[in-house]
Amino acid sequence: MGSVFGKESVKEPPFDILLQRSDVKTTYEVRQYGERFAASVTYTVNNSNGSGDDNNDDNVKSPFGILAKYIGVFGTPQNEGSTSIAMTAPVIMEQDAKKPET
Repeated sequence: MGSVFGKESVKEPPFDILLQRSDVKTTYEVRQYGERFAASVTYTVNNSNGSGDDNNDDNVKSPFGILAKYIGVFGTPQNEGSTSIAMTAPVIMEQDAKKPET
């Protein structure tokens, strides 16, 4: 289990520790992970309430909610095989710079 914002029960994918430094001001590890898969979503805020779409389902009014439905957090997974996928840390969210319109 890893630590994400102080929570010690977040599941992490398996890894090997290649280097561990605790004799420095900021301790760190260099880790090697096996094969992993990532899912991503492109999301555009396009309405007045900032939710991104006009869907009334509160679980999909964010990029995280869309991915959570895909892996099956809210019930039947919304993916091609209807197969549950474990969510592991890290979860990365970033906002792209606004692209110029052409």
